[in-house]
Amino acid sequence: KEGDHLILCHHCNVLTIATHDHAVREVVVACQYAGIPATDRFPLPFATLDPSPTGKITRQTGDIMVCQQGFQKEMLDMRLTHPINVDVRNGNYVEKGQANKRASQEKIRRHGEKCARVGVKFQPLCIDTLGSWGDSTIQWFDGVISAAADTKNIPFCAVKTYWNRRVGIAVQRGVAQAMIARLAKAKAGQRFQRDEAADDSVVLKQGKSSGSAAAANI
Repeated sequence: KEGDHLILCHHCNVLTIATHDHAVREVVVACQYAGIPATDRFPLPFATLDPSPTGKITRQTGDIMVCQQGFQKEMLDMRLTHPINVDVRNGNYVEKGQANKRASQEKIRRHGEKCARVGVKFQPLCIDTLGSWGDSTIQWFDGVISAAADTKNIPFCAVKTYWNRRVGIAVQRGVAQAMIARLAKAKAGQRFQRDEAADDSVVLKQGKSSGSAAAANI
């Protein structure tokens, strides 16, 4: 229980950036494999909407832009989350897939209406760090898998297994990088930010005690 926060906290910068980018790249490659034009790191299509009072335009980039049949552009926004939240820690009942569902709703509130105003479809892609996918994410990715199976003349189940594993490995690669980075911080006695400090106090103590034990054995 005490070690859960180490690998699940979405506030860890390494986890947020590395895991997100690894997963985005795999989704882009999967689309291209299926013959669906896809690109990452593109200017947001609604960047010029509702400018600030100073007239300054925010130069943000989106995660993935694909061009589906009929040349309909679709913006995909990846969200990596973790299934352990306050309700879980307090022992309250939590509906299965709640973390991904909340993340999807948040993304739709943030980008859905703006994308519609510029004629672009919007699809959130939500995956948690224990490997669970959001329902709409599964449905959308199955469409990519189906296109790949038809294009390559390979059974759907074989293609689905392959690409699900690739995306899953990409997520766990980022989690592993986060674990390594945070353990190094713990052993060095560095303080964490935001809610990391409370949950990782045990890790810090373990890091210091292991360092003292190692010194005593020299």
